Amino acid sequence: MDKFHTIFISFSNTIKFFSGMKKSFLSLLFYLFLTTPLWAQLPNGSTAPDFTVTDINGQTHHLYDYLNQGKYVVLEFSATWCGPCWNFHQGGQLDATYEQYGPNGTNELVVLSIEIDPNTSLNALNGIGSGTQGDWVTGTSYPINNPNNAIIPNLYEIPGTPTLYGICPNRRTERLYTAQITPTFLRNRAIACPDPVAGNNPALRAALSNDEDFCEALPLSVYVQNYGTSPLTSANIAVSQNGTTLLTYNWTGNLSTYNAALVDLGSVNLTTTSTLQISITSANASTSDDLVTHTFTPAMHTTNQITVNITSDSWVDNDNTHFWIEDENGNTVSGTAVNSIPPLQTLTYNFTLPNTQACYRFVIAEDYGDGMTYNSGAIAVLDSEGSIIFSNNNFGAMGSNMFQVVPPALLVKAKVYLQGTYNSLLQNMTTALRNTPVFLPSLQPFAAWGYSGTESVNMATASLNITDWVLVELRDASNMSQVVSRRAALLYNDGTIHDTDGSEGISFANISAANYYIVVKPRGHLAVMSASSIPLPNTQAYDFTLSASRAYGSNQQAQLSGAVFGCYAGDANHDGIINLQDFNQYKGQENANNYNVADFNQDRIVSETDFSYWQPNAKIIAPTVVR
Repeated sequence: MDKFHTIFISFSNTIKFFSGMKKSFLSLLFYLFLTTPLWAQLPNGSTAPDFTVTDINGQTHHLYDYLNQGKYVVLEFSATWCGPCWNFHQGGQLDATYEQYGPNGTNELVVLSIEIDPNTSLNALNGIGSGTQGDWVTGTSYPINNPNNAIIPNLYEIPGTPTLYGICPNRRTERLYTAQITPTFLRNRAIACPDPVAGNNPALRAALSNDEDFCEALPLSVYVQNYGTSPLTSANIAVSQNGTTLLTYNWTGNLSTYNAALVDLGSVNLTTTSTLQISITSANASTSDDLVTHTFTPAMHTTNQITVNITSDSWVDNDNTHFWIEDENGNTVSGTAVNSIPPLQTLTYNFTLPNTQACYRFVIAEDYGDGMTYNSGAIAVLDSEGSIIFSNNNFGAMGSNMFQVVPPALLVKAKVYLQGTYNSLLQNMTTALRNTPVFLPSLQPFAAWGYSGTESVNMATASLNITDWVLVELRDASNMSQVVSRRAALLYNDGTIHDTDGSEGISFANISAANYYIVVKPRGHLAVMSASSIPLPNTQAYDFTLSASRAYGSNQQAQLSGAVFGCYAGDANHDGIINLQDFNQYKGQENANNYNVADFNQDRIVSETDFSYWQPNAKIIAPTVVR
C-alpha cells in the first residue's frame, strides 16, 4: 500500500503514520483533505513556534531570523501524495509571489514549503516512483524542505493538507486558504502587519490555554515580547482576579524588536473556575497588547474509589490499547496499569487510591491512533459517586484527564455552654453580640491566638441565634498535645457549634475518620477538651454540658444550674489561667462597649457584672495540655 493510503496523526510533538488496513480509503481522504478541517489548528493570532530547517538544496532556514529582518513569512504544509496540494502547486501562485516579492524581487517576504510526511523521499519530490503526484521540484523557486520528522507540522497543529499560514514579523500567525493566494493578496497581508511602536513597548502573549490541566496550584507563564523600537530590558507584570492582585513579577532581560522571552510568573491557587488577568503594569508607549485574559478550571474533585468501564472494540489487542493512573509526578500508581485488554468484551476494573488529597491523571493509549471507535467501543471512568472522569472513546493515540482525590470532610459535632453568657431560666445563652448594631466580626477573631484561617460570615444576614465565635481543635488520640487540625466556627445560643454555612457541625477537610480529642476554645472563658478521644465523624454531638467530667481534667467546668455545666468565665488573655492578668485586662477595658474579651457575660459592655464572674473563678487553671 502506498503513502496515499496513510493517515496523519499527531500527539506530543511526534507524528505517526500508519497503513490504512483498518480504515476505509474514503474516510482517510475525508480527514486528510478537508477544505474546512474538523481537526485542531493553530488559532489566528497565535505566537508562531520557532524552528530551523534545512531545505533539499542544503540551505538552512531559521524562521525567527526572517521575522527579525521584518519579513512576512508564508508557510506551506504539503505532501507529495496529496492531490489538492498538487493542484494548488500547479497553479503557481506561490512561485509567482516568491519571484516578485522574495529575495530575487523586492525582498519583502519569504515562502517556505514543508513536506509533512517524514517518510517522503527525494525521489518522490522529484516525481519518481510511487507515493507522489508529480515533480514538485522542477520550476519551483521557493525552498522545499523535507525534514525526517514531523515536529514542525505538529507545532503548527496541521489539520490536513494543504495548510498555509502567514506570519508577521511580530510572530503572529494567520491561517491562509488556497483560494485566496495570489501575489497581490500575500503582499497586502505583509503590508497589513503592524509596525513596532517607537520607544519602549512591552507586550504580553499567552503561554497557557484555557484547558490547562492543574489541581489547585496553577503554574502561570507568559511571553513577554518587545513591540517597540528600543531594546526591552524590564517590565512589571501583575496577575489579578476581579480586581484583586494575586501575584506580581518584575521581569528583566534584553529583547530586541519583536523578540520574546517565556517568563514563569509563579503559581496561584484556584479552587473554582476563575478568570485571570495578566497585565503589564509598568509605563510603556502603547497599552494595546498589555493584557492577557484566560479562564481556568481546576481538576474535578473525586472520591478515592475509581472504576474503569470498558466495552472493548475488535482492535484493542492489535492496537496495544492500555491504560494506567499516574500521580502528580508522572509515576504510575502501583496496581493501576492494565497493559492487555481482550477484544469485544465488557470489562470493569476497580482501583482504590490513597484516601488523602492528591492529584492524579487517568491515561489511555494505543498504537494505531484512533481510540476505541470500532464495534461500538466505549470507555467510562468514574468515581464511587458517579462523577465522570473520562469518557472519550475517540481519544486518538492517547487520551487523559486530571482529577483530584478529595476525601469527604470530617464532620464533628459538639455542644458547649459558656458560663458568662448562660441564662438558667431560658436554658440558653445570650445573643446580645449578634443584635443590632452587630458587634460580632464577620472574619474569625483568633489571629491573635496564632490562627490564620479565613473563615468568615456575613453577620448582617447570619443567624440571629449566634452567641460568639469559637476555635475548635482536633487532637491526636495517642498524643493529646498534638493538634491535627483546627477551625473557627460559630457557637449558637443552644450550645451547638455550627460551620460558617450555618449547618450544625464543623467540617474538617483532608482529615481521615478516626478517634480524636475535641477541644473548644471560646473567648473570655477557659478552653475545654473531651475527657477521652471520640470516634469521628459523629452524628450525635459530644455534649460537654451534661457533667463536669465530660471535660478532661479535674473541675474543668462550672455548674450553671442543676445538671448543666459550662466553660469557666474570666480567662481574658487566653492563657488557660484565670488570675490577676485577666483582672488587669478587665480594668483596661472597663466601660468599653464593643467586642471585648473582658465582656465575660457578653452584654456588650465591660462592667462590674463581668468582674463578678472573674472574682470567684480566680486561680482556676486549665490542664497544661489544653491551654
